[in-house]
Amino acid sequence: MFFTHGKSKTRIYKVWLSVKSRCRNKNDGRFDSYGGRGITISDEWFNSFESFYKDMGDVPSGMTIERKDNDAGYCKENCRWATQFDQSRNKRSNRFIEFLGISMTVTDWAWFLGVNPSTLFKQLLRSKWTFEKCVLNSLKRNEA
Repeated sequence: MFFTHGKSKTRIYKVWLSVKSRCRNKNDGRFDSYGGRGITISDEWFNSFESFYKDMGDVPSGMTIERKDNDAGYCKENCRWATQFDQSRNKRSNRFIEFLGISMTVTDWAWFLGVNPSTLFKQLLRSKWTFEKCVLNSLKRNEA
């Protein structure tokens, strides 16, 4: 007798299919950003939804699959569930600034300083201020 996992219409199954496709299907519109740049899916996960499901479980509400290391593949050790907010901090396009021994994204620094992220981006890019000058300017604003 043949039994299935009974999950083929669930969100977790669709996530698994999507991961497999973007890593291995050259016709997938996202392939260039994933498989095309070397992002893989472990053979264990590729060959078995049950293995993927055992490691990841159901998709928590409001979460999507995320690779901890964006340059590494999809496998048990490198994947977790994350919110879109968390994922926005784990993108290849993020730029980190180290200041006083602390490294954060520009957006995180903006929230830390109490300024709008677009304001900080504009100061850094358009006015070509140093990050230190941006910090001092933000501190002066917050004192007023």
